[in-house]
Amino acid sequence: NQGLYRVDALARQATRLTLPGADANFPVYVLLLQRGKLWVGGGSEGLWEVDPCSMRGAPGALAARRIDGLSDKRVLALAPDPAGSLWIGTRHGLNHFDPVSGTLERILPDPADPGALADGIVSALLTDRGGRLWVGTYGGGIDVMEGRGPDGRPRFHRLGLAQGLANENV
Repeated sequence: NQGLYRVDALARQATRLTLPGADANFPVYVLLLQRGKLWVGGGSEGLWEVDPCSMRGAPGALAARRIDGLSDKRVLALAPDPAGSLWIGTRHGLNHFDPVSGTLERILPDPADPGALADGIVSALLTDRGGRLWVGTYGGGIDVMEGRGPDGRPRFHRLGLAQGLANENV
């Protein structure tokens, strides 16, 4: 809850790292190393793509860029997509980001639509061996992405109390 730190190989010293233009004390909730980039997400400062090589030098600002346009700046979960893109769970929806093209898709909840994302607080993400995305939500159970509808929107199969969950907070 007090920023991003680098710890030496012997875990004896921690050094604060700062992201350019970000509050040095922002809470870091999730880290993911994917294809040579470190993804850093947390409360109030959104998602950052960091060059891990910039972490090796003297303390100071990192070589990093903020990913703008997410459904919410409070990032709670990250998962790699097998194709190299990134799934991002926030406190208000799911996002799909392609770091190569820079395209960002925002997927917002619609509890009235049984095939849509059930709840906006996305607390856990996992891609299974079959390439399906599992989305754990706080209040809507689990949504499993089954593909896309004719309109191109993601379609989900919902798992909740009726399917055996003890409660719908994942």
